Amino acid sequence: MNIKKRIELFKFINGELKKPYIRGRNDCLTSALKTLDILNDTKIYDEFYGKYYNKKSSFILLKKYGWIGGLFDHLKLIEIKKHLIKI
Repeated sequence: MNIKKRIELFKFINGELKKPYIRGRNDCLTSALKTLDILNDTKIYDEFYGKYYNKKSSFILLKKYGWIGGLFDHLKLIEIKKHLIKI
């Protein structure tokens, strides 16, 4: 990981630690997705941020991706596309 990404990740994590837990805005899933975006130059975080606010709405959103497995398949597809572009 290059130094620019390390600094960006450090700033993000440090900033998140100061925020209260809010489902859909500052929770485990959004933090993990933002971390993946920083590391992989993707925009998955934007697809989820602020789009759910309770357990039921989070399940509805995840169902769009076929639950968590579908979300990871979506991330793999983006990773594959990213590598195809580089080739």
